[in-house]
Formats: sequence, C-alpha cells, structure tokens
Amino acid sequence: MKSANKAPQDADPGSLISYSADHLANQFLIAMPGMVDPNFANSVVYLFEHNERGAMGLVVNKPTEVNLATLFDKIELKLEIAPLLEQPVYFGGPVQIERGFVLHESNPHLSYSSCLIIPGGLTMTTSKDVLEAVALGNGPRKFLMTLGYAGWGAGQLEEEITLNGWMNVSLSRDQMMEIIVNDRIGKKVRIKCFPTDTIYNLKQLIAAHIGTKAEKIRLQKSYTIFKDNITLQDYEIKDGSSLELYYN
Repeated sequence: MKSANKAPQDADPGSLISYSADHLANQFLIAMPGMVDPNFANSVVYLFEHNERGAMGLVVNKPTEVNLATLFDKIELKLEIAPLLEQPVYFGGPVQIERGFVLHESNPHLSYSSCLIIPGGLTMTTSKDVLEAVALGNGPRKFLMTLGYAGWGAGQLEEEITLNGWMNVSLSRDQMMEIIVNDRIGKKVRIKCFPTDTIYNLKQLIAAHIGTKAEKIRLQKSYTIFKDNITLQDYEIKDGSSLELYYN
C-alpha cells in the first residue's frame, strides 16, 4: 500500500486553528506490514486533526540526525539547557519538510501565535515563539519537535485503514510515557507508550520503529526477562525507564 503524501484541502497547519474535535484526532496510527511507502513504512503517526477535508498528523518514531542544539543554532536562537541539547528532531512527514512543528502539553498560561489545541490536553504549534520560549526556559515542559508533517486528502486515510494500511489506537495523554530501549551496540530507541500496554505491545512499537518483527525481540532489565502478557505498570516500568533490547 502506498500512502498519500498531501495536505488536506484548504488546510494550513501554519495558520491559527483554535480547536480540533474529530473522531480520529488524538489517536495513533501504526503502519501495518503492507505499508510500502518509504515515508510511512514502520511508522507511528500521531493524528492531530481529522475532518471531512482530510487528516494531518506527525510521525513520532523517526528521529533524524539533527538535534535541538543544531536546529536552534540554524534559526539563530541560543539554547543552553543541557538536557535539551541532544534531544532529537523527528521526521514528522513528507509535507512541508522545511517547516517545524512542535507537539507539546497544553497550558492555559502559555499562548503562541499559531497553534492547534487538540482534545485531550495537547497542542500543536508551528510558530517560532514556542521555540523562543523553550530557549528562555519558560516554554512547554514536555514537547516533541518535528520537521514536516503527514497529510491525507478527503477520505484517503479512511480508505487506507479499510485496506489494512494502518491500525488506529486511542490515546490517553495523561498516561503517555516514553521508554528508552538500548541495544547491545549502544543504539537508543525512544518509544511512546502507555502503562497499560503489555510487553508485547511495546515490542510491536519497537518493531515498527526499527523495521523487524516483534517476535524477534527480547526485552529485559539486568537478569529479568520481561514476559509478553504482563503490562508495563505491573513491571513498574515508568516514564523515562531504560530497557535492554536483544534479538532472539
């Protein structure tokens, strides 16, 4: 299956949109094995808007070689907050790849000139002022930065889901967390997931990220090998936890 790489009709993610309340918004799309489009194969996409004109989202599992320190330097902003310097910038999708998109927590005390408020507590901002706030240390506490976004025209995403190109998964922002998975050669993979996910669910997300099969993955911590049917919360795996990745 080849996915659409186009913006919804009349949509402009750079213009101010106040609210999105559509049925697939605030959900994840996980690319199924039949997705052969190189832009979306093995991708996990967060949908921030979906309506009769189409859908827009951000790929959230494909970090680029660019980090925030490099990006901020290119746009002439001084970033000196150590934990953020090495944070990766992600490939958000094939549309407007020269443009930055920031997905962050909503905060009634913080406002930016061009943003989309998403039901569930997230905001997608395209204006530079959010990065200026980050550089000054008073921006959103948690955020993900991408270059480009994913877009579908009217009815295209629904057709791709019907043809088994995507699996859609509901999102609860309050529970979302990030797990860091390290393989034996020191490569790190950052995975967005939920405490109620099972170890096998986590393996599926990792497999989609690195391009393998979940059955080939073994996850452990020290000498504890995690079992597929146990949830992350039952193993007391929390936001920021690091796991070891091995191959069977």
